[in-house]
Amino acid sequence: MTGRNKARIGRKRSGRPRRAAGGARRASPARRTVLLDAIESIPEGFVIYDADDRFVMCNEAYRYLYAENAQAFVPGARYEDIMRTALALGRYPEAAGREEEWLAEWMRMHRESEASTESQLKDGRWVLVSERRMPNGGIAGLRIDITALKAMQKSLSESRAKINKMAEDLERRVEERTRELRTAQDELLKKERLSVLGQLTATVAHELRNPMSAIRNTAYAIREAAGSDAVRFERPLARLERSVSRCETLISELLEFTRPKEAQRRPLRLDDWMNEVLDEQKVPDGIALLRRLGAPGVQVALDAERFRRVVINLIDNAAQAIQGSDAPGGARRITVTTSVSEFIDLLVEDSGPGIPADVLPRVFEPLFSTKSFGTGLGLPTVKQIVEQHSGVIAIASEIGRGTTVHIRLPLPQAQVAVA
Repeated sequence: MTGRNKARIGRKRSGRPRRAAGGARRASPARRTVLLDAIESIPEGFVIYDADDRFVMCNEAYRYLYAENAQAFVPGARYEDIMRTALALGRYPEAAGREEEWLAEWMRMHRESEASTESQLKDGRWVLVSERRMPNGGIAGLRIDITALKAMQKSLSESRAKINKMAEDLERRVEERTRELRTAQDELLKKERLSVLGQLTATVAHELRNPMSAIRNTAYAIREAAGSDAVRFERPLARLERSVSRCETLISELLEFTRPKEAQRRPLRLDDWMNEVLDEQKVPDGIALLRRLGAPGVQVALDAERFRRVVINLIDNAAQAIQGSDAPGGARRITVTTSVSEFIDLLVEDSGPGIPADVLPRVFEPLFSTKSFGTGLGLPTVKQIVEQHSGVIAIASEIGRGTTVHIRLPLPQAQVAVA
């Protein structure tokens, strides 16, 4: 090839525009200006990192968003180094105390560039971080200030919580009101039944007492008329008199329960009075009646006769329960305990077989009984007397371990006497 031709070829080659690395033509200054203006016009923060994860460029919105470490946004700076600078400045409160762990997780999301994430800055602002991998291997990122949106979400959440709470409160109040109405209805029905029972009892008592009295007098007359032969009739006559006494007792219990007398209370020393009652009480052979009286000198206002019925009734029930089955471990005992704290407590415990779970809720129902005898008014009468003394009564029982009756009287009705 001649020198002239070589020169022509050389001039031709030298006149061509050079291609940028990768085969793409360099953008003209005018096109670059248009591109930069377009990026700057974006109201959200915009940033580009190259395939080596080094900073290329960002807009002013991005620098404003992260103003505290904007000096780190220089071309060629590694993304991880920029993030470490931000962590050192405390820009991410959620990373406090676990910076390396937090950074490792953040870098993983950054490299994957698959999903957006929300991040809160130390000044309270919230930022939506969104990044996508570009065809050349670099990363384009968008940072959107969502503080107002988060505030709205929080407000909506709080409003929803308030509405839920209001609904829950309303539901609770409806349930409470429903329970109150049911309780009132049950109480009304109970009073109506007791009223009917009282009227019936009064009528029956009036009609039966005269025949009962006649039967008793007739038995006495037979015994007197029999003279020396009265021994032959002693057993049937005694059985007759016991039956009459039992009927009269049942009538009295019904009348007393349906038409209770007002409690006539007077101050008395609780433990001294309790000792007297327990000394008079007879329990079947083989059953120990123990006392643990821990309220010495304490005075309480009681209707002595009516409250005596409470103690006697509970001890009788305990004794019957123990007699009716084998006590666990051979123990056959009834323990009466008194104590004083914020209240006056009286406990009657037995080592009997316990009360079945399906029976326990009904023990205070009038006329309910699992026994083959009695009126089913024993415990209801006990409860009635306790409540007349402004007290409460509860029963706890466990099958095979016995039953405990707990009576609690308010302390204001008691005074500690000077010993």
